[in-house]
Amino acid sequence: MKKGILLLTLIVLFSVLIFGKSNAPIQKTGTIYQIVEEAELVKSNSVDGEDQLAFPQDAKAINHYILVDEKGLTYSLPSNFDGSKYAGQKVSFSANTNKYSLSNIVFTESPKVITPTATTGAYKVLTVVLSFNGVSNLITEEQVRKPLFYDAQNVNLFFKTASFGQFWLTGDRNSDGDVAYINIQVNATECKDKLYSDWSNLVDVELRLQGINPQNYQSIINIYNDTVNCSTNASGSVRVLGSKDTIRSWVPNTIYTTKLNAIAHELGHNLGLQHSSGYICTKDNPVIATDCQFYEYGDMACFMGSFAYNLPNTYQRLRLGWFAHSYRAVIESQPVMYLYSPSTHTIGLASKGYNRGQNFYIPLTGTQTGNNLYLEARRFLPPFDVFDASVYIKRFQLGVKLMIAPNNYMDYNSRSYVIDTTINTPFYNDAALLESSFTVNGIKITNTRRASIVYGTRVSIEF
Repeated sequence: MKKGILLLTLIVLFSVLIFGKSNAPIQKTGTIYQIVEEAELVKSNSVDGEDQLAFPQDAKAINHYILVDEKGLTYSLPSNFDGSKYAGQKVSFSANTNKYSLSNIVFTESPKVITPTATTGAYKVLTVVLSFNGVSNLITEEQVRKPLFYDAQNVNLFFKTASFGQFWLTGDRNSDGDVAYINIQVNATECKDKLYSDWSNLVDVELRLQGINPQNYQSIINIYNDTVNCSTNASGSVRVLGSKDTIRSWVPNTIYTTKLNAIAHELGHNLGLQHSSGYICTKDNPVIATDCQFYEYGDMACFMGSFAYNLPNTYQRLRLGWFAHSYRAVIESQPVMYLYSPSTHTIGLASKGYNRGQNFYIPLTGTQTGNNLYLEARRFLPPFDVFDASVYIKRFQLGVKLMIAPNNYMDYNSRSYVIDTTINTPFYNDAALLESSFTVNGIKITNTRRASIVYGTRVSIEF
């Protein structure tokens, strides 16, 4: 009898090891993260007639949710799990497991919100050139490092500029990032289901065999061969702001080697940023819920809101801790304000006078209680804020951008929403307010002078 029980036990253990299945719930503790899989890009014509890639105006990103446990293993969560409610939180629960997929999740403790912090200093990046089943990924180390560190518009320079020198990319072993070549043996038809969990764990095993500790890095960028079984879209995990956890992004070869802005965008998610979204509204002083249409990629003047290689908007910079509080002023009466571009940060003009600044906001009331109306001015700042010469997009460097966004800008899910102030056009690349007025939540904003380097743009507020 005892021999039979022992044999049955061995068979069960063998099955678990081989097939990764167990009917008994397991206990798990870890952090839940959101993965943003970008919408499919389409070709569009630029003003000079060359084909460009862009997100369709009605594009929608796809959200996935994973659990990273205390050992650094990644598990996929079921599609019916309310990941948006728990993303960015530390959780403890019991669940059934099928290899690295979890189901039947039952919380054993209340989820705990992780306290966010500023994102500053050196940020360690490892780029993994990923091959499947012996089919080599032929991208070279030079091709890996060029977009991150050596191109004239390299991603490291982008973030240094955006952060006013407070944040930069590096590696654990090399100042220009680290690179590893990994080949994993997998069933390629399972790519879309297992890329984010099972395959990430296999990559970590191979990295350790090469003497590389994946947990020494804040971001691991996985570049994979373009294959019919994997997504052709780039994806990025969204970290808790300022945390030191290892976060990943996944970028197909053709995007990585040709689109610097896509790499920066996915690293933006890795830093903790959501998309910069927008609303097209049908009238002045709109009720957002009924008079406006939401757009996922709705901020043409921000790298998190479009496929353009433009610097972060002021709200995203606030979220990352790249604006000091002295550059964030509340409008409390009915003043005339002079709004300066973030690019004047080092000049100091914006700190002179109570009515001058780079990031004004107005607390909103009623149905928008808990949100603020943020005012932003931008101007031409090569090599990144080189706004399109068209009459529409150029409004961003001449006028004022109005954004509704949560007052709690450090929350995991916080994002900004640009309000399109040109209600008679069906697109949002002309959203900025230029020498005209627009009312939001009963507050009338009037732009009476175009932006300039010395004087900023003049804005009057009427409550």
